[in-house]
Amino acid sequence: MIRRRTKPMIAIIFCLIAVMAMTMDVHAEDEKSEQRTVRVAFPAQGNMGEIGEGGDLTGYNYNYLQKIAEYAGWKIEYITFEDMSADEGIMKAMEMVMNGEADLIGPILDGEQVREMFEFPQNEYGVVYTTLCALEKSDITSVNFQHIKPLRVAVYEKAAQRNAEVTDYLELLGIAYELVPCDTTAAQLEALHEDRADVLSSITLSFFDGTRAVAQFAPRPYYLVSTPGNQELMQELDHAIEMLDYAEPYIQEQLQEEFFGDTSGDNILTDDEQRYMDGCESLHVLCASDYAPYCSAASKGEPAGMLISLFNDFAKSNQIAIDYKVCEEINELEKEWESGKYDCLIGVPLSSEYCAQNKIIQTSSVISTEVVIFGKPQTDKKMEDSTVAVFERLAGQVNLSNYAKVIEYPSIEACYKAVEDGTADYGCANRLSADYQIFDRHSTFVTNPLFGEELNLSIGVSKSMDYHFISVLNKYIHALPDATKTGYLSEATRHVEHQGINNFIHTQPVLAIVFFTIIGVLIISSVMLAVNVGKNKKRNLELERANSAKTDFLSRMSHDIRTPMNAILGFAELGQQDVEDPEKLKEDLQRITSSGQFLLGLVNDILDMTKIENKAMELQPEPYSRNEFEEQIRALIIPLCAAKNQQFDMILTDDVPKCVLTDKLRFNQIFFNLLSNAVKFTDENGKIELQVENLEEKTTEEGVCSVVRFIISDNGIGMSEEFQKSMFEVFSQEHQHISGKEGTGLGLPIVKSLVTLMNGTIEVESKIGAGSKFIIELPLTHCEIPKKEEGPKKAARYQALENKNILLCEDHPINTRLACRLLEKVGANVTCASNGQEGVNIFMESREGYFAAVLMDIRMPIMDGLKAAKKIRNLQRGDAAAIPIIAMTANAFDDDRRETKEAGMNEHLSKPIAPEKLYQVLIEYV
Repeated sequence: MIRRRTKPMIAIIFCLIAVMAMTMDVHAEDEKSEQRTVRVAFPAQGNMGEIGEGGDLTGYNYNYLQKIAEYAGWKIEYITFEDMSADEGIMKAMEMVMNGEADLIGPILDGEQVREMFEFPQNEYGVVYTTLCALEKSDITSVNFQHIKPLRVAVYEKAAQRNAEVTDYLELLGIAYELVPCDTTAAQLEALHEDRADVLSSITLSFFDGTRAVAQFAPRPYYLVSTPGNQELMQELDHAIEMLDYAEPYIQEQLQEEFFGDTSGDNILTDDEQRYMDGCESLHVLCASDYAPYCSAASKGEPAGMLISLFNDFAKSNQIAIDYKVCEEINELEKEWESGKYDCLIGVPLSSEYCAQNKIIQTSSVISTEVVIFGKPQTDKKMEDSTVAVFERLAGQVNLSNYAKVIEYPSIEACYKAVEDGTADYGCANRLSADYQIFDRHSTFVTNPLFGEELNLSIGVSKSMDYHFISVLNKYIHALPDATKTGYLSEATRHVEHQGINNFIHTQPVLAIVFFTIIGVLIISSVMLAVNVGKNKKRNLELERANSAKTDFLSRMSHDIRTPMNAILGFAELGQQDVEDPEKLKEDLQRITSSGQFLLGLVNDILDMTKIENKAMELQPEPYSRNEFEEQIRALIIPLCAAKNQQFDMILTDDVPKCVLTDKLRFNQIFFNLLSNAVKFTDENGKIELQVENLEEKTTEEGVCSVVRFIISDNGIGMSEEFQKSMFEVFSQEHQHISGKEGTGLGLPIVKSLVTLMNGTIEVESKIGAGSKFIIELPLTHCEIPKKEEGPKKAARYQALENKNILLCEDHPINTRLACRLLEKVGANVTCASNGQEGVNIFMESREGYFAAVLMDIRMPIMDGLKAAKKIRNLQRGDAAAIPIIAMTANAFDDDRRETKEAGMNEHLSKPIAPEKLYQVLIEYV
């Protein structure tokens, strides 16, 4: 990505950038309206809006407005101010919009005064943060700037609101500071260079050349605004922004990164770092010989591989000589490292525990790769009955608990041999190493990904090395373009000296001796060629089958996801039409919510197929009323039937229980899968029917229990007797070749697994051309219909959160804004941190007992949520051990929940966050 820098300017005062709106063409019943022309005042604002020499426009504003025009159906005319200075152009543009000579301008920050000057939409089109920036070559960081006393801050005198945010932030952290007033933004930068200030204040939409941000806070939305009174245009804009945000939810982040991405990728050294590197003449590097394609020994014993190429270029760029030592055995390597003669270690999987034991500091991750399980094609043993071979340095970094036995080996080659000779059923390695070794030695092996497991590869640096060296190496790795890494990797994977004869001797030693002694070199070469061709064909067939299976699965998976999405989009469109009818609108929104919740559950099912196969799925019973079930099914299926003009009948007998205990999500999933299949495999004008009847009723220890029969029938294309024998097997499909009948092949296996898990039965009757009938019988325990909590009573519960101070650690601006709105809605006060380190710092600087709870995201830059929680728990202050820390993250697996518990967190909320659940957990702890 080409990095652009913005010149500071007065435009920052008025601030920038608001959420776009898109509008759809409005149609009358018999008449189409004319396309609206929107005049946009477009002054030069650096990366917000730039005008090229040929008059070409670019920038955040231009790209965003072009997307808005697509959704709103607008024709945009841009008014530029090329004959004016930047500040003059901005002032003239604002004046034209206020006077009605132009229709739109942005970005504008909200405020009482500007509200009187412009018409604002409801939706913003971006978020700006106030920042503190230090010189790139200084030693000031996001941590140590807080310890400078006093911290001298160069501020722009005219930016009153920003200056107030700076002082509030510093006082909240308890930082002693001194403001250095500047009459221009250029004077701010000058104050840094003249050492009259340590940092300067700015915003994330502006760059000062030669600086980098060390703190970011006070998020504020920015808007596109219009002439006072132009509410119609603002309504169209709001609609367009909402549609764009729905269809392309990451566009603001993408544009922010494209035009305002930070400079952390620049490989710029501080003065101290440069002095250290100038004095560094040579490095002693220890390498493993069998970690191809990352690090290995070439034919003459010299080191080769991706990490070696990277390290060679690093040394060359810094004019450093390298003395490599390659070790064939891991024991030899560890003994050499203990000698203390080496500065760096390459070619060994590094874990935190291993590094701590061996006085090693890991660099930033050079590359990430998935972990795979490999074995012979005919191996079909289940995990719980299998033995897996794993490199001992990798064993502690992957979860192999589902296997019956795990054997650790001193090298990757030893793992392959163990699988080859049958000592182990499977082996475990990272993807590229596995592919490299399989191709080079055992071409009949096949691989499968170990879901959820990823390995980060890095370089080890001796703890005795100066920290300046570690910083320089990390900067080099971070600044290295992905294309360069890919080039190193491509070169390394081509570095396969595939010795055909050696491979033949390895796999067929007796036959090789016979050919060498009897037939001679010429015949041996011919036979080897034939063997290699055959193996290549077999390998290619295996790879082709694997790739085909993966591609086919991904393409078919969209069926089950697309169906509830159809209901969401359909009712969203109806909601726009029903805006004048509150009751209908409420019903539309309820159906959108239920379909969205179901969609989330469905995605989780696809990701958790391993749970179903391992019988690890657990049901979560809760009351489910007959009326709610009927509403859910109708909301999901009726739109599908309507699209094909099909008739859908749902018949429930009077004796069907009014409410039962069951897992709503899994219960719905059974019938959604079967009914959506019925719709899909029934032609237009066909008929789908769901009958529900109570077969028997009896009293048990759990209470009154009924056996309820569900019959789903259709007059569709039916299924063959042959297919019915395997219909409940994963990926089994009969009609995938028919256009429009695609699917994942997961629906029926999931249905069968869930029915069995609920102690029920499922039978099928079907004939080709005569339709299908699924008969499900489930034992269901009766229960009372839960009473809905009334508004006033619910509101009373929320009073417990009024004026409570909540610390929110979240790096995603949209998620931050959503969480803030949810918490502020119930009267809570929210303090935001954009990463774990900032969150820890804010907590440390707050007075004891100030915060009632901490909401912690897990994956954040600088410091993740797990480390941040541990740091807070280890602080020497009275509230550190007691304050509730609640994980609020997209990491939703059982291992993630375990990790948050081990880090000292009290609860784990998975995104998307349900407001009621969030409030409930907070009320429980505060």
